[in-house]
Amino acid sequence: MSMPYFTNASKYITLSLIMMLMLSNTVFAQTFTITPDDSASSSGYREDMQSLFIYQHNTSPDTISIKWKKVSASVPALWDATICDNLLCYTGLQDSGVMNRIAPDTAAYLLLHVTSHVNYGTAIVRYAVWDVANPAMKDTLTFLVTANDVSAINEAGSDQNFRIYPNPVQGTLQIQTSIGSDFTYTIKDLSGREILTDSFTGGSCSVPAGNIASGIYCLSISDKDKNTYTKKIIKE
Repeated sequence: MSMPYFTNASKYITLSLIMMLMLSNTVFAQTFTITPDDSASSSGYREDMQSLFIYQHNTSPDTISIKWKKVSASVPALWDATICDNLLCYTGLQDSGVMNRIAPDTAAYLLLHVTSHVNYGTAIVRYAVWDVANPAMKDTLTFLVTANDVSAINEAGSDQNFRIYPNPVQGTLQIQTSIGSDFTYTIKDLSGREILTDSFTGGSCSVPAGNIASGIYCLSISDKDKNTYTKKIIKE
């Protein structure tokens, strides 16, 4: 009489394991996406302050809470580098933090500010982000910032050589680049909401910013090869 009992018990255990695996897959599904990607890069001149945003867009039906922690930071001597999230801006590269809770279909962000002063070089900073409810699934964000010597940029004809002005802006923002390529620009607010987007051909572009509310925004410019360059703009 023990054999049928053993068989039934085995079936019960097997079914229980299957149900647990199915439940695991549901519980541990990723709850946010990374925009524009898990890495962001920027290149500019010495003395420029460069700002890089990476957004975390809540794709779940629930409000989520995201934690972050520094993985590594390689920053040239005498540079200033600070990290911000959608709650606080810190005085340096803070080791860890917790963002403001993110409602469904909205976004949070990590923002790196870097000023190279009179020095040139490259900074590489990495932070891990994860949903508090699912600490096993982490994404590592990489920020790459390069400050070039002015003469080096002119000689190399860097394909990242673009500038925006005036900044702060009140009415029309101008974008200029020396690259003969097709571009798309996108302006987002600090919550990740898209404010303006359009395309233009290399050379120059006028962005109608007069109707944008005063504040700080992220301007991203993408070329036809999907390379993205990001600048912070201030609307007065």
